[in-house]
Amino acid sequence: MANTDIKGLIDSIIDNTNNSYPSKGEYNSITNSERPPVTFDKGEYRNKLSMFVLKDVITGMMHDDTANADELIDKAIDKHMKCGYGGSCYNYLTQARDAVNSPMISDIIQEIDNETDEVAEKISKTKDASHADNTTDAKDLLKNVENYDEFREKIKTQVSEQVVNDVTKVLVDSNDAPLFDDLDKKLAEKKTTQSDTMTNESVILRMTGVIVSESAIAGEKITTNEGIEMAIVEYCMFQMDRLFKQHPVNASYKNYMK
Repeated sequence: MANTDIKGLIDSIIDNTNNSYPSKGEYNSITNSERPPVTFDKGEYRNKLSMFVLKDVITGMMHDDTANADELIDKAIDKHMKCGYGGSCYNYLTQARDAVNSPMISDIIQEIDNETDEVAEKISKTKDASHADNTTDAKDLLKNVENYDEFREKIKTQVSEQVVNDVTKVLVDSNDAPLFDDLDKKLAEKKTTQSDTMTNESVILRMTGVIVSESAIAGEKITTNEGIEMAIVEYCMFQMDRLFKQHPVNASYKNYMK
């Protein structure tokens, strides 16, 4: 092997060894422009995990009947944070912890911080940013949080019953509890002579009307069933705000909740 080849090999080993782990978006100084830097934004990852938690709360409120609503819930939570609070999901949780003074929420945040630090350490050692792409669901993340399962079961029972009871006001001659993905069909069976009165009695149906109208004005027509699904998610987020004692900074945000 030529001396120049050996020198190049040694230089390469030294370069890889000295390639330090960046913090919060800072890039490594590298000589090989073709090799991308290893980066990891801890704040962004914390927010991702916080999103999982909030989504799990909303999903529980919807009685885990959300097979076709995952993307809808993600978008709704993101919009709720940006438009209502002007902050992140992680910030929402820290504010909830302070407002409710809840050891459980403190434990949730601690688990989020621990997981973030663990992933950061893995990436630091391996120089492999794909560790941040591994899916961490809320069940696994919160498995060691005391009382979370009981808390989730309580909201699963109470809030989902509120949703069903609210929508059932416009259901006619139906004693069975409607599934969230079957509301459009059942609503079509209501008596038209009673529809206006019943709609006024239903918070969710009133929200549906606003959502469908706003979408039409924006040039994005949606079906009644899609509007109902969106209204149910909005209703559950409203209940989450009440539960965590949070109030949107934007006073005009979702006035129909009042």
